Amino acid sequence: MTYENNKTCYTCKNSGQSVWDEPCKSCTIDLLNWESKETMIDKQPEKVTQERSSRYGNFSGNARITQMCEDIFREFGPSYHQASDEQKEALHMILQKLSRAFCGDTTYEDNWVDIMGYAQCVLDSLIGEENDS
Repeated sequence: MTYENNKTCYTCKNSGQSVWDEPCKSCTIDLLNWESKETMIDKQPEKVTQERSSRYGNFSGNARITQMCEDIFREFGPSYHQASDEQKEALHMILQKLSRAFCGDTTYEDNWVDIMGYAQCVLDSLIGEENDS
């Protein structure tokens, strides 16, 4: 949605002259729970970490699970080394989101939406390659 002074909402990413750093009123994001970057920066780092841990689980545990899963694909996935950088990054992000879901709140829809989004990025890339040839 283009908002005041031709600025673009960063959430719905509709056209405009520049990026606006908060969501517009028509976005589906829950505006009551949304916090601006400034609000997050002003918080004590411990409080931010505590809030994230309650939703996603322990950061160290998530890092370990994600890296262990990636190691399995690197070592035992016969096609891993032929995968594109985009595919490998999507794998990493999907594994991270799965780890966050299963170490934290499995009902947090944003994790599942993000997983679909990363898979869609790879699919779009593959479709683009087919159309280029």
